[in-house]
Amino acid sequence: MKRLLLLTLLAAATSPAQQSAKKEVFWSFRPPATVSPPVVKNTEWPLGMVDRFILAAQEKKGLSPSKAAEPRVLVRRLFFALCGLPPAADVMEHWQREIGPDLNQTAIAALVDSLLKSPRFGEHWGQHWLDVARFAESTGGDANGIHLHAWRYRDYVIDSLNEDKPFDRFIREQIAGDLLPISSDKEWAQNLVATGFLAVGQKLVGEVEDRKFFADLVDEQIDATTRAFLGLTVSCARCHDHKTDPIPQADYYALAAIFRNT
Repeated sequence: MKRLLLLTLLAAATSPAQQSAKKEVFWSFRPPATVSPPVVKNTEWPLGMVDRFILAAQEKKGLSPSKAAEPRVLVRRLFFALCGLPPAADVMEHWQREIGPDLNQTAIAALVDSLLKSPRFGEHWGQHWLDVARFAESTGGDANGIHLHAWRYRDYVIDSLNEDKPFDRFIREQIAGDLLPISSDKEWAQNLVATGFLAVGQKLVGEVEDRKFFADLVDEQIDATTRAFLGLTVSCARCHDHKTDPIPQADYYALAAIFRNT
């Protein structure tokens, strides 16, 4: 959950037969599999298994890792990356001293842990999820109605990150929080706020035709949900079978029936 990894899908237009073949090829359609870290020549540089993948790609192209950052630079990078703010002078001095010129890995890990526990972490990284969720405090579109309680969803996202909430739970709460089992009224209220994911975003509230308004509303919800959680532009199938992904129009309207029913 501390690292929200969202899928992106890059594909060229293909025929239905090619789509089926592509489905087996695209990395985003493959189930997770265990992969052994590659063998590298420079065995001193990697500090973990992920580093070996990075280094292997560099070595393949005849490149080598950059020189390690000095303590002061490293501390500033970590503060900006995890909290979005620079360290105070006394804090900088403390961590420079702790890390030292030899880049003490235990001290670096302690700094990272302290930043992950900071409320600023959720505020900084929460903005990235709010962009995915097309968060706004008004409807936009043809008439700019105000979402008076949009801030509650914003705070829910920030709190979820700071609590290190499991990502699967984070997903369920936003799509169907009002239907999840609860142990208290407080938990139900929080889950209900999570469904703000479906309520925020652009709504064409000036539409006078009820059926078109609800069709557009559902389409916007399908688009937001599938982009955020599947990395796919399923809303393209509103009018036709998807041209580049294996998504038929029938699947779109099956989803639409669920959203329309809510």
